[in-house]
Amino acid sequence: MICGNRKNIVFANCAGAARNEEMSDPQKLGTEIIKALNTGDIIVAIGLSEVLISRKKYEHLTKKLEILHNDNKYFTNDIEKFEKGFFGNKKPFKTKYYLSHLNSYEHRHPEALNNKWNGKKASQRIVKEIQLCHTVYQGTAALLNTNPNDTLIPEGIQLRPSGLNPLSNINDDPLKYLGNRDSEPRSAILFRNLELFNNLHVNLAFCQLETNSKDPRVASKNLLDNSIGTNHRIEQIKLLCSKLDLDTPTIIMGDFNARPGSIELDYLCNEYGFLQVLPDDLPVISKTGHLWGKKYTFNKKNIDRPNYEQTEQAQGWPYSHLKHKILIDHAFVRGFENWNCELRIINLSDEGSNNRVSDHRPIILTVTRN
Repeated sequence: MICGNRKNIVFANCAGAARNEEMSDPQKLGTEIIKALNTGDIIVAIGLSEVLISRKKYEHLTKKLEILHNDNKYFTNDIEKFEKGFFGNKKPFKTKYYLSHLNSYEHRHPEALNNKWNGKKASQRIVKEIQLCHTVYQGTAALLNTNPNDTLIPEGIQLRPSGLNPLSNINDDPLKYLGNRDSEPRSAILFRNLELFNNLHVNLAFCQLETNSKDPRVASKNLLDNSIGTNHRIEQIKLLCSKLDLDTPTIIMGDFNARPGSIELDYLCNEYGFLQVLPDDLPVISKTGHLWGKKYTFNKKNIDRPNYEQTEQAQGWPYSHLKHKILIDHAFVRGFENWNCELRIINLSDEGSNNRVSDHRPIILTVTRN
């Protein structure tokens, strides 16, 4: 058990560095998060999406989940860089880290190099590693604050296969990834029975849901509800929730690629009993007159949504995606009626520069005893 009354679970997007325009810096991202923590805060787990790891060609992995170790076999390892920024030269606790759905042999596909992400070529970082006969893996990762003898092993969940058919896992093949988001695989990582407090064991999942190239980001509610990716994300939520124990308190955090009040997020709340934890810097809600703060959770009956034809930034809402100025990184809880949950979105110090550490702000969920 990890002692302390304030337990924090972090989710951050490493930006992957798959595209040339992404100026990701996992080491600095780790430094930014540790600076944002309060004295006495205890980190339980950190989820990271779009993590890159490269290995020699003959070490190609085929499992949906692989336990990776710091054994210097990797040419590039975003997780090690993140840890260096987060912990510095000394790690105060033992960590284990995991990467789910290691399917990035697809980065060798010619289209991934020549026409990656709708005409934007793959980053030189990936090209260089492939030329060195390394295979580049990308997925959802988690660092766990654990005792050295802890045998807790997570489950890697494939939410979307490689290829143009996102609702079928038949003949999933990394080489079906064509270098664009419409064929990109997505994954989640799930810890079962994680001890958060000595009388609270939880399921903890980190995920990254699909974003389709035809999905509008800022548009009418009708266009958003009927976009191609909406149904796909609902199916991915169904798949993730099918893995959960309904009797165990659960936390889901990640990049949902959906704004507050979207059909897919409502589905998670209405069908599976989750509540969204909103950050404490929301604007006053005009119809209710309430300021939704750190002890409040969200459901569709008692809060106004943002105007979908405007960005969250334009409406005074907090946001996590720096390019589009919208809120798409979220935290959901179920079974936490007797606990206080608080969400913070962490501003990065270099958001306006060309060398920012990520295009997403990290989010921190803090759970405390009432």
